[in-house]
Amino acid sequence: MMGTDWTYAANFDPTVGLFSIREMGKEVVKYKKDRNTICLNGEDKVEVDVGRCAQEYIGKQIGCPPPWTRNSTYSAMQECFTNEVYKNYLETYKSLTHLTENELAKKTGCLPKCNRHEYTLR
Repeated sequence: MMGTDWTYAANFDPTVGLFSIREMGKEVVKYKKDRNTICLNGEDKVEVDVGRCAQEYIGKQIGCPPPWTRNSTYSAMQECFTNEVYKNYLETYKSLTHLTENELAKKTGCLPKCNRHEYTLR
C-alpha cells in the first residue's frame, strides 16, 4: 500500500445554506491476485471496464440492452426497452450491488484491476 494523497473538497448545501469542507484521500492500492482475490494484474492482456462489463451482463440477463449502452456486443439483440424490461433491469442491477467484489467477478466475469485508485472521505 502506498501513501494517500489528501485534498480538500467543498460542498454547499442550499437547503440549509451551509458549506462543508472535507478531506478526500486518493490512494493507489495494489491487490495480490490469488485464490481469495480475483483481479487483473499487469500480465493479463485483457482491459476491462467493470462498470461497462456489468451493464453488458445485465443487458444479456434481461435480453435487452439499455439504450445508453448500445455497442457491438448487443448487435444481435433488438432494442426492446419497455417499462417491464426497465423494472427487470433495476432488479438485476440491485441484486449485483449487494455482492462483494469477488462474488461480482465470479457471477459476471467482470474483473477489476489489481492496481487501482481507492478514495476515502474524512
